[in-house]
Amino acid sequence: MARQSGGRNVEESQNSETGDDRPQVDPERAPRQRRRKRWRVLSWSLFILFDIVVVLGVGLFLASLTIEGRDLPTPDWAAEKAGDILSRGLEGGQTDVGEITIRMAQKALPEVVFRDVTVTAPDGSELLNVPALQLSVDKRAIWQGKLQPRALEVVGAKLELRRKADGTFDLGFGSGERPAAFESLDSAIDAVQQLFELPALAPVEKLEVRELEVFYEDARAERAWRVSDGTMLLTHQGDALSLSVALEMPVEDGEDAEPSTVALRLSMGKTGAEAEASVLVQNVRAIDIAAHSPVLSWLEPLKARVSGAMIVGRTDQGAMGSLNGTLEIGPGLFQPETGARPIPFDGARTYFGYRPEQGRISFEELDIHAHDGTLSATGQVYFEGLETGWPTALVGQFAFSELRLDPPGLLREPALFGSGALDLKVSLDPFRAEIGQLVMTTSDPDGTRGQTDLRAAGLVTADDAGWHVSLQLGFDQIRAPMLAALWPLNLVPGTRSWIEDNLLSGRVHDARGGLRIDQGTKPQLALSFEFSDAEVQAMKTLPPVTGARGYASVGGNRFALTLEEGQMRAPRGGVIDATGTTLRVADMRQKPANVELLLKARAPVTAALSVLDEEPFNFLTKAGQPVDLATGEGRAEGRIVFPLKRGLQGRDVDFEVTAYAEDLRSEVLVPNRVLEGKRGRLTARREGLVITGDGALDGVPFAGATVQIPFGEDAAAPTVEGEVEIGEGFVQTFGIGLPKGAVTGAGPANFALELPREGDIRYSLKSDLRGVGLSLPPLGWNKAAKSEGRLQLSGRLGARPNVEALSLKAAGLNAEGSVTTSPEGGLQEALFTRVSVGDWLDAPVVLKGRGLGREPAIELRGGRIDIRKTSIGGASSSGASSAGPPVTLTLDRLTISDGIALTGFRGELTKTAGYSGNFTGSVNGQVRVDGTLVPAKGGGTAVRIRSDNAGAVFKAAGMFQQANGGSMSLILQPRGAPGEYDGQLQVEDVRVRSSSGLTALLNAITVVGLIDELNGAGLLFSDVEAVFRLTPSFVHVTRSSGVGPSLGISMEGVYDMNRDRLNMQGVFSPVYMVNSIGRIFTRKGEGLIGFTYRMRGSSSNPSVEVNPLSALTPGMFRDIFRAPPPQPRGGG
Repeated sequence: MARQSGGRNVEESQNSETGDDRPQVDPERAPRQRRRKRWRVLSWSLFILFDIVVVLGVGLFLASLTIEGRDLPTPDWAAEKAGDILSRGLEGGQTDVGEITIRMAQKALPEVVFRDVTVTAPDGSELLNVPALQLSVDKRAIWQGKLQPRALEVVGAKLELRRKADGTFDLGFGSGERPAAFESLDSAIDAVQQLFELPALAPVEKLEVRELEVFYEDARAERAWRVSDGTMLLTHQGDALSLSVALEMPVEDGEDAEPSTVALRLSMGKTGAEAEASVLVQNVRAIDIAAHSPVLSWLEPLKARVSGAMIVGRTDQGAMGSLNGTLEIGPGLFQPETGARPIPFDGARTYFGYRPEQGRISFEELDIHAHDGTLSATGQVYFEGLETGWPTALVGQFAFSELRLDPPGLLREPALFGSGALDLKVSLDPFRAEIGQLVMTTSDPDGTRGQTDLRAAGLVTADDAGWHVSLQLGFDQIRAPMLAALWPLNLVPGTRSWIEDNLLSGRVHDARGGLRIDQGTKPQLALSFEFSDAEVQAMKTLPPVTGARGYASVGGNRFALTLEEGQMRAPRGGVIDATGTTLRVADMRQKPANVELLLKARAPVTAALSVLDEEPFNFLTKAGQPVDLATGEGRAEGRIVFPLKRGLQGRDVDFEVTAYAEDLRSEVLVPNRVLEGKRGRLTARREGLVITGDGALDGVPFAGATVQIPFGEDAAAPTVEGEVEIGEGFVQTFGIGLPKGAVTGAGPANFALELPREGDIRYSLKSDLRGVGLSLPPLGWNKAAKSEGRLQLSGRLGARPNVEALSLKAAGLNAEGSVTTSPEGGLQEALFTRVSVGDWLDAPVVLKGRGLGREPAIELRGGRIDIRKTSIGGASSSGASSAGPPVTLTLDRLTISDGIALTGFRGELTKTAGYSGNFTGSVNGQVRVDGTLVPAKGGGTAVRIRSDNAGAVFKAAGMFQQANGGSMSLILQPRGAPGEYDGQLQVEDVRVRSSSGLTALLNAITVVGLIDELNGAGLLFSDVEAVFRLTPSFVHVTRSSGVGPSLGISMEGVYDMNRDRLNMQGVFSPVYMVNSIGRIFTRKGEGLIGFTYRMRGSSSNPSVEVNPLSALTPGMFRDIFRAPPPQPRGGG
């Protein structure tokens, strides 16, 4: 059956053939008139059909009397006549009837059967073609002389129905190409009513079509269906008309489903506009239902089978009434576009009603069941664009009474929502859902925490590429565990896992976010939220942060959380305030992801250290240090990086934390000592802990100290380095063992401590001694505080501190040695392998402690002393009234002058106001002398040297080439200046031989006998005495004399030891035994007659000048003419 678009209608054809010049039909009215004319043709055919029945009435009457249960064929002319009669009202069309039979039944109505009925239009197109048309008449009416048709039955009819794109229908029977057209349900109802307005059809009670074959083509849906073995029943009861159609839809190729059935019923009156239509569907595809009604267009995206019933009415004004229905939707898929991933569901049920005057469909019940969840809701949908015949958009509002979400593998557990609401606008072609708001309300199972409203708004679209979702998300408040429960497992899974594992409790609120999903790619989430009264677990092994308040954000694959308030109760030491701490994960996609913890905290130092000793760190335990290593209050900032994985090890964590602490104190770091600091900086890294700052160790100030505590089982020992103030307090605190008063002032020194796990602390110290005054009274050595020097110490600090190595260089003093302390405290022994002071002392020195508060004993074990350049003795530090320390001297050499030294010097001395004691030694290694030291009145030490062989002493001293015998006593009194003494010499009975000076003197006056005696047995001096002054550079003889039987001599003058120059003068008196008669008038050693002389030059070869005339001057007048004695240079 072809459409009539573009062809001319019958009236136009007739007008053109007859030449009728009547006005043409209005083009806008022409289609409507053509449709009415086609319907009149069909109506007229039925009317003529009943006329034929009247023609056959007589035959039916007679047959009813004689024949029952048999089909009586009629003559061929009857069929031809029936065709001619039927053709009269076709305006040029033609009706052909193949055969007419009459069937009589005793109890049933008589039936007239028309077979192979064909109706064609004037242009030859087929309007109707049915295999059999059966007409039943009222038997009782026949007996009354009336012919009334009661029922009409059509068998094997073909119905072609086409819905055009504009929504109008074309209806045709058989293969007719000119169907009847209906603009709407109203026009179809009008056609049925017009059919029964015909007088001939008034008695008809039933019109039935069996074995109906329907071909339905829908241009709007671009689909076509062919249904066979359908039925259609039109009943007429009084003024009531009812049209029912039952169809069974064939199963399409490839489908494994039950056949679909459709039952339609149209009830109306013969007059009036009021009508009611009902539709019953069973197992019909949702898209097929949606295609036939704009009210049901919302079923279009569903790929499922639908069963249900719908009723729609028409008001008496001809307007469409309300539509009510119920639908049961079977298992299927929601897939608005072929490229969109289908969303499966198990089924749905809905009760709904449509109000055309409002353009609104109300869902009184909407239940959806799926493996992924269930939904119970009510709502309403408004249609936009219905004026075009098909909605362009659906605007819906729904309220949820129950919502359960349980997609497999998406949520940890089903999400339950007790209520909710959804406002959205949906366009179906293409699919576009604009969500104005989606609110899902849930509450805690125990109902104690209030409700939680989850909100969303945004856009959901589908196209050939799949789903596209862009939503703005938010919620007012929710418990932290519930946030993890509602967070999809595959949506930024790393972040979700962290929140589930580490945001243990609390309230999450004021959340705002955005979600973007493009099918085929990973979802993108941006979310920020605040939390309060929470418990946050930064690391599994660490104590949680409680009372936490702050905010967090998720963006792409990044996650960040910041604490605005929160506390961590440390295992020991108190509470850590973690306010300001931020946790960041740069890329949650990494396996494992790295967590960056930007730490800000205030805490007691012990609390912070106890956290560092938790798993997986155990830093202090591995370093052999306790967590109460130090006390104080600190403010920390730092960075901790660790992977998100199970079995976290200390080596996996990288961190650097810097803390600024106040009131630092440790009684552990340096055992048995108190380390304190007003302020300090602590830096903790994986390698160890570093503490820097100023402070004091047992009250001794230090500055710029650095304490390093390496971490690890094989780590080095902790160390302390810095600058300490050395002074009297330092010496006493660390038990250096120096006597009180040995150190004055204070100055800086660089120190280092090494703190092993076991054993004593090792230390070292270096200083330039600036600002430090030093004094060693036993050595007569002092260093001014303003002068510089060098001090280096190293040793151990323990129960008995010691100095393993000491090096001191200052103010002419060089000392190297070690110091040990006694168990009772104080000095046990200071052993200096070498001590040099200026150029007068170079010897090993040992100081031995004698108990607390007492000066140490002094031992010089070898070495040398040059008394020319020092004064032996000096004031005692303990005061003149107290006993000084013993001094033991074992010297290799004690230098007295350039040519005189005592070797093998041994002495046992004590020191009070000066040294006292006895000593022995050998003059220049040749002859032993004994000596005594006693304190001098003016301070210092006086020396007395004795010998029983004065000649040997003089010979050893180089004074005479040969001398022998005699006794000697030499007394040296200190003058105060270093190396200066006033001396007195007493010698008795010494015999001198081969003296260069005496030889030169005797040669000068040609005393032959004396020369022979000098060179022979020697000259005997029975009494020699001298008074002189000894300085480091010269000997000033103020008075000296020597007398014997052969001569007497006096001498005064200077001997410059540095230059070996003599400048002496005196009187020489030969034959002194006789000449001494006048000694009462002269000096000792001078006779009545004497020769004056002057001796100059070197001591080994002096030149002598003698004044022979001086012998003429009596001794008593000799001083009048005596020249002044020579004086040392500089007037000394």
